[in-house]
Amino acid sequence: MSTSDVSGDGAPTAGYITRLDTLAGNIVGTSVVVGAGGTTTFIGGVWSKKFAGFFPYTLLASTPFFATQRRRSAYGRPNVNPFA
Repeated sequence: MSTSDVSGDGAPTAGYITRLDTLAGNIVGTSVVVGAGGTTTFIGGVWSKKFAGFFPYTLLASTPFFATQRRRSAYGRPNVNPFA
């Protein structure tokens, strides 16, 4: 991301959101890697300590807002817990 990815009103540009969606598309699903030693499959996801299980990413969606690392949510709204 660079300053050119921010529009005049402080929101991300359409080009930035498109690139973000492309990145998300590479994370969701599986990636097969073939090497000299064999083949392996990578699946993007998270491990839940609470539920003692792995949950693969099934959907990633971008929003036309920026959030700060300090607040960890878009403009102060509480984040929705996807594992509740």
